[in-house]
Amino acid sequence: MAAAYDLLAPVGAAAGCRVPVRILGGDRDLVVNNSAHGRTLATLIPDGEFIDLPGLGHMAHHFAAERIAALVCRLSRD
Repeated sequence: MAAAYDLLAPVGAAAGCRVPVRILGGDRDLVVNNSAHGRTLATLIPDGEFIDLPGLGHMAHHFAAERIAALVCRLSRD
């Protein structure tokens, strides 16, 4: 039998993250509750930020590739 995975373990480790993290979430995401998960996780990471992508759902990278690429480039320069 496979060992049980503790789903909350990564959340507990968030405060120890030492790299900047940007969590992107569409406000029309029906798969992930960004208010309960993305926004909350961003507050637990020392250099975390939640970036709302208005009008987009779960697969935001398919519809906002240029915006997301620009955010990645900006983050890599910071």
